[in-house]
Amino acid sequence: MIAGFYSALLKTAIDRVIPLALPYIELAGGECRHPLRYGRSMPKLAFLYEPEEDTDAEDLRIVSTAFERFARNGHTRFLFARPLSDSPEEVRHAIEHL
Repeated sequence: MIAGFYSALLKTAIDRVIPLALPYIELAGGECRHPLRYGRSMPKLAFLYEPEEDTDAEDLRIVSTAFERFARNGHTRFLFARPLSDSPEEVRHAIEHL
């Protein structure tokens, strides 16, 4: 993370999902959202990260909140944020039980 936000590489990945929504804004549930381009939700989102030396709980909170907002705008769910050090079985369990 750079300056308390995600890296350019992660931002690029997020930007590639944006075309699933239309560029217009509508009011939905008291919030401004983009309508969906194809009438269905974007894929569910999860964030697997590798913390750097100076990554702290506040950094993770900022990025998780950004993903939650992005998911809400995409009419989908943010599943979880987990470190890459978690075992694949733990990650699979987290996905299956959400």
